[in-house]
Amino acid sequence: MEARTTDWVAAADTGEVVHSSLEKGFWCINKEQLHGRVRQRKCVSAQPMPLLFVPACIGHHAERRECSTPPCTAKWSPWGPWGSCSVTCGGGRRTRRRNCVRTSETVQCAGRPAEIQKCGRSPCPGKVIATILMAWGVISISLLPLDCVQPGTHSKYYNAGRCPHNTCPGSLDFDMRCRDGTGFCCGVQEMESRNIDCGTYKLPIRAVMQCSCQKCVQPTVLVRGRVVAADNDEPLRFGHIYIGKDRVGTTGYQGGFTLQIAPDTQRLVVNFVDPTQTFIDTPKVFIFDKKGGSIYHNVKVMRKQIPIDINPRETNFIDLGEIKGEDPIGQLVIPPNSFHKDNGEIYEGTVKASVTFIDPRNITTAAAAPGDLNFVDEEGDMLPLRTYGMFSVDFRDETSKEVLGAGAVQVLLDTQHVKMQEHIPTMKLWSLNPDTGVWEEESNFSYSKTTAGGHGRSKREERTFLIGNMEIRERRLFNLDVPENRRCYVKVRAYMSDKFLPTEQLEGVVISLINLEPKPGYTSNPRAWGRFDSVLTGPNGACLPAFCDAIRPDAYTAYVTAILGGEELEAAPSSPKMNPNIIGVSQPYLDKVEKDKYEYNVVPFEENDLTTWTGDYLSWWPNPQEFRACFIKVKIHGQKEVMVRSRNLGGTHPETRGKLYGIRDIRSTRDMREANTSAACVEFKCSGMLFDQAEVDRSLISVIPQGNCRRISTNGLLQEYLIKHPPVAQNNDSNAFTMLAPVDPLGHNYGIYTVTDQNPRVAKEIAIGRCFDGTSDGFSREMKSDYGVALTFSCPEKKINRESLFQRLQTNPGQTLSQMARDMREMDGQQLRRSSSQVVAFPSEQQGRTQSRRASSGTRRRASMQAQQRQ
Repeated sequence: MEARTTDWVAAADTGEVVHSSLEKGFWCINKEQLHGRVRQRKCVSAQPMPLLFVPACIGHHAERRECSTPPCTAKWSPWGPWGSCSVTCGGGRRTRRRNCVRTSETVQCAGRPAEIQKCGRSPCPGKVIATILMAWGVISISLLPLDCVQPGTHSKYYNAGRCPHNTCPGSLDFDMRCRDGTGFCCGVQEMESRNIDCGTYKLPIRAVMQCSCQKCVQPTVLVRGRVVAADNDEPLRFGHIYIGKDRVGTTGYQGGFTLQIAPDTQRLVVNFVDPTQTFIDTPKVFIFDKKGGSIYHNVKVMRKQIPIDINPRETNFIDLGEIKGEDPIGQLVIPPNSFHKDNGEIYEGTVKASVTFIDPRNITTAAAAPGDLNFVDEEGDMLPLRTYGMFSVDFRDETSKEVLGAGAVQVLLDTQHVKMQEHIPTMKLWSLNPDTGVWEEESNFSYSKTTAGGHGRSKREERTFLIGNMEIRERRLFNLDVPENRRCYVKVRAYMSDKFLPTEQLEGVVISLINLEPKPGYTSNPRAWGRFDSVLTGPNGACLPAFCDAIRPDAYTAYVTAILGGEELEAAPSSPKMNPNIIGVSQPYLDKVEKDKYEYNVVPFEENDLTTWTGDYLSWWPNPQEFRACFIKVKIHGQKEVMVRSRNLGGTHPETRGKLYGIRDIRSTRDMREANTSAACVEFKCSGMLFDQAEVDRSLISVIPQGNCRRISTNGLLQEYLIKHPPVAQNNDSNAFTMLAPVDPLGHNYGIYTVTDQNPRVAKEIAIGRCFDGTSDGFSREMKSDYGVALTFSCPEKKINRESLFQRLQTNPGQTLSQMARDMREMDGQQLRRSSSQVVAFPSEQQGRTQSRRASSGTRRRASMQAQQRQ
């Protein structure tokens, strides 16, 4: 711990006197500085902080008395998370020496207890005024609809404000330091309804007026997933789930599991244990979203090797690695009389030995590795490892199945598999700590030539091995690794469509990267995987560590997968030469297609940060612990894609009836298999309890294609459901569809898609995938317009029936404008008269044809009756 200047020069090298402690932070006293050295003092903490923090008294030089004038006032930058606040020491009296220091997230005043006026910082800005919004970082920007142009401005945004999610301070601690209050955070105390003037209409919005300490909104942090075998996806049924020494759950019949995580969890290590001993114990390091919601993991477990019987009174050799046509990577050598029971007693009976090796030469075993391959060095930094293989050892008593330990076991690593010579001196044997998920050093390797043998070998032979020693005390996963310092990063982004729009990036997607060794011919190991890493996408993608070569940039490759809610996303095609039509588009085109989607909430909410949720009757998502997404599938007959809007109002609840919840716009997606057909999956406000969980609201939904459209059909099941569940919304307008949203989830047979999840983005993306696919359990990003449709509209293009003035000017450059206008008026009049005569004549012609059909039909009936009478 040390203090440095903003130029990163150690304070000790500047001649300045700086005080520090792990409990209090840093502080300076002007009087202790050399005469004439400085005029003001700034101490900057090396601990992670949002911005530079100035905790010391800033005043004039000691010879001349942000220390005694004014009396010890410490000020913070208004750009920090606490805003601009001050702490006064000395009760306002003029004193010679007072200093204020920062401790974690609290502030201490150094002085007599009686002189301390108040505690710490202000966690809430109180009144939210436009002039302090920037200072507090409480901006909540809402993008307005494209057709909303505020008179007198060109702004497309409106700032509704929000409260910073800070913990409220508590009372004074025993040592006169402020301590944070538990369970209370800065939250919304008062909101105001405002109307945004869009020119032709008013758009309502709820703006934050005042913040205060409220009960903290703690988002539910969940890890969900499924545990299956790495070879054939057989589920781990009723497996035991451990976090540390505590059993926290059991997998289901299909291997599914759900774990709720404490919000203060920093690193989640979960161990899956098969009570039937079919699979090896599998520890996993899980990533999760601290902002709330659920993250889905597919967990692969290795099937145990079939146990073999060994004689504990003999030297036993067990191969590590069993790939056909390849030599084992190494061997375990177990000397005679090495097995013992838990009480230390030597075991002399037959041993059932099962050694399962995770071979990096087999790409399918990579997913069965732990969530990361990292160790902590002597300085406390977490650094990556590069594996040559992992193995699980299970020794048991033949009769009682009691787990046995073994001492003085040797591990032999065949050096012919180490192509990178610099790895040989750094190779070590590691074991995985099941509580921390960090690899710990077991032993170094020595370099020696020895004679190897083993089961299935026809002869013993002399080869060069790296030899390490180990003792098997508990069922741990062991690893043959080297620390890796050659590291690059791969940037990965996930999008909700193949347009790859920046605004359509997905957060909360689990990205996994398997690092592959170079192809043959490089000075490295043979084709194999060396690391397995996972990370969660944020608002701008994710970065994953990968191997790289300083000379050949194309030496290494990696296998990347992306999973959202248990569904594997499709990778976009790529090539060494960038194709802008696939991996990016030009800015003019981007400016045009960023208009494909629009969302507006009357109560602003950032779906990627659940702590921004506000309890309000008009909140789109009424429950911060559970998010229910609803979509309706709309089919379009027409040559072009069209924008489809859902306008969502309160329907039956007395607090929200007739009030706007929000607007959703989405452009229909072309069906590549059917000409002149597209479809849109439109989000709407689900019916159900509002935020007070007291009364149900049937949301009033209007689905409106924006164009020359006419509704031509409605899903029969949906229509029947709405009739049987009154009240029924009027549908007199054929250009739109109106309904009171169903309370029941329904399904694809109705053209309605409903998904509930603890993460709103996950719920929406799964629902969209099902809607595209037209099923209740499928997932697709290819629009299938014939399946699971609720509404069908016909949207033909309007035809231009006459030549425009500009076109006539082009074809008749010698004609005057007045002559052109006169000719076009005459043409319009003739066309109007023709259309009028057709309108008048059509009914009579139609009537004549109808009468003729009726007469001929009557003649046929009479002839038939006469024939029957003759018979």
